[in-house]
This record gives sequence, C-alpha cells and structure tokens, in this order.
Amino acid sequence: MKKRIHYAGISRTVDEWAELLNINPTTLRSRLNRGFDIEEAFLTPVNRSEEGNSKHPLYATYHMMRQRCHNPNATDYQNYGGRGIFVCDRWLNSFECFVKDVGKRPKGYTLERVNNSLGYSPSNVIWASPTRQSENKRNTVRLVYAGVTRTVKEWAELTGIDRKLILARIRDLKWDVEQALLTPVGDKRIG
Repeated sequence: MKKRIHYAGISRTVDEWAELLNINPTTLRSRLNRGFDIEEAFLTPVNRSEEGNSKHPLYATYHMMRQRCHNPNATDYQNYGGRGIFVCDRWLNSFECFVKDVGKRPKGYTLERVNNSLGYSPSNVIWASPTRQSENKRNTVRLVYAGVTRTVKEWAELTGIDRKLILARIRDLKWDVEQALLTPVGDKRIG
C-alpha cells in the first residue's frame, strides 16, 4: 500500500498529487525527503534544473550536506545542524552555486569543513583525502611541541614512536609532550 499524503482535507498518493499538480513524482518525493513541509513541496515553483540534478556526480554530496545540517530527522543531524552547523544561503538555495564553488571532486576525495566549528561555505570547505578527513575531527588529539601543532599520528610518524605509546606516556604516565616525543622507546625513566 502506497503512503498517502493528507492536504486540505484530501488524501492521495505522491504520484496522484504529482499528477494533479503537474510535478515530476521524483521531484515531489525529493522535496518531501529534504524536509519541505507539504504545502511548500506542493507550491514551490518547479525549477526545471531541479529535476536533472539528481544525476549530477556531486548531487549526493550536496543532498546529504543539506540533510545533516537542516533536517532534524536526518541520522547525523545532532552532529551538524544540532550543533549549529548550517549550509550557507548561497548553497542552500542553489545546487548550481554549490557545484560552481566546490569544483570537480578529485577521485577518492570527500568534502571537508576546514574549521569544524563553522558551517559549509565556499571559504570553509575543501576536497580532502580520507586520511585528511580522519585527522580533522573534533576528537582528534593534537599536541604542541616547539610551537608546532600536529596530530598524535603525525608526531608518531615523525618520531618513529607508536602513537599509542605517545598517548600512554602523556595520559597514563603524565609525561609532558617533550618527554613523550623525545624519550627513546625502551627508556623507562620518568621525569
């Protein structure tokens, strides 16, 4: 049984409403899934490019970005819109502007916010590799030594000391960053 939508005292399926309103059923479903209320989904004029966007290689990225920031029912909303992370008006209202601003996605890369406390906008996003993405998370531990800030993983690569050992030295043994990074492995001295 197809889901029925109730509006103005009338109950119809999405396909029936789409036919009545002369809207592509896929467009109508997309609007409802993107968080449009029923009246807005029905009455917003159809942007003819809207119907072709879903085939664009960046559309899924665009759609999911908008969902997690603006749809309280989206799975990741609490980590984005719920913390005040939103999509800039330019992109929220225009897929074409989004595509123009971010450019072509390099193979294997995903869209990343440079500053995780700020929203999605041309000045705060880049295409990033999975490695870069994993290092740019709120829970990534960064250490400052000699005025240089790096992730624990980066310090581990530079020093040759396992990242888990660096963290254990700091968290469990209460070593300062300099000791944790410069004491050779196997040297048991503390202080």
